[in-house]
Amino acid sequence: MDFFKRLFFVFIMSISSTLIFGQETSSLHQQLEIKVKDQVSMAYKWMDIAEEATARNVDKFQARPTVLSRTLAIFATAMFDAWSAYDDRAVGTQLGGTLRRPKAERTLKNKEKAISYAAYYALSFVYPESIDYLNEQMKILGFNPKLLSKDKTKPEGIGYIVANALIEYRKNDGANQLGNEVGGSGKPYSDYTYYQPVNPADKIVDPDRWQRYRDWE
Repeated sequence: MDFFKRLFFVFIMSISSTLIFGQETSSLHQQLEIKVKDQVSMAYKWMDIAEEATARNVDKFQARPTVLSRTLAIFATAMFDAWSAYDDRAVGTQLGGTLRRPKAERTLKNKEKAISYAAYYALSFVYPESIDYLNEQMKILGFNPKLLSKDKTKPEGIGYIVANALIEYRKNDGANQLGNEVGGSGKPYSDYTYYQPVNPADKIVDPDRWQRYRDWE
């Protein structure tokens, strides 16, 4: 658990620096060199993929800090839930320890495949505009993005099952990702609470409250 907390912290810091300073490359963030990718974990490789998908989302919709913190949390949680099925004690956030596999199946290969499919489905849910990029990355990693397994004895099935459970939980978590909350405009993440910021974009009235930096609508 501590490993994934540290991993997520490093991920947030790296994506923050990318979005602030930008990169002059074909990608929208500084990707790992190929020779480096061979020396890091599958979870780290997916961090790299998620950073690029996040940067593309910012490029298309502009920076939305609270939205992105949620999307990245969903991605990281999906990976953890898939990995937990191959650990002695860890339990998933949605399905607990019900998917735990026997010790003989707790191989690095199975863990990598499970977290890859979980990450893929989670990122496809939060960043649907990047589906072609995500499909391409799955193929590069040696996985079939069209494979959809619900077999809980297979790593690809575990990846799908944990991601799907998390997605179903998150569809109506209050973020209004689907734009279906009553009172909203119908747009993804649109406000349905009629919140009025105390601080205008050009002045701080109350330093303990949010400050709007531009008009969203």
